[in-house]
Amino acid sequence: MSVAELETIRRLKLPIKIIMVADNSYGLIKQRQYEAFGDRVGVDFTNPDFKHLARAFGFNYVPVRSEKDLKKA
Repeated sequence: MSVAELETIRRLKLPIKIIMVADNSYGLIKQRQYEAFGDRVGVDFTNPDFKHLARAFGFNYVPVRSEKDLKKA
C-alpha cells in the first residue's frame, strides 16, 4: 500500500520476491463498502509505472500477463 516496504526490502537486502496484482482499486475495501453502504468512495485510482518504480529501488521487473509468463519469471 506504500513504497516504504520496498525501501525496507532494499536496505535490509531481504531475499523477497514481490508479486503485484494491479486492479486499480482497493478491491476488498470496495467490496466491503458496497456491502455495508451500497456504494463506495475513495477506492479507485491509477497506478504508477511499476517498471520504473521497481527500477527506482534497484529491483528487477518482470511483467506477467499469463500463466506462461509467470512460469518464465
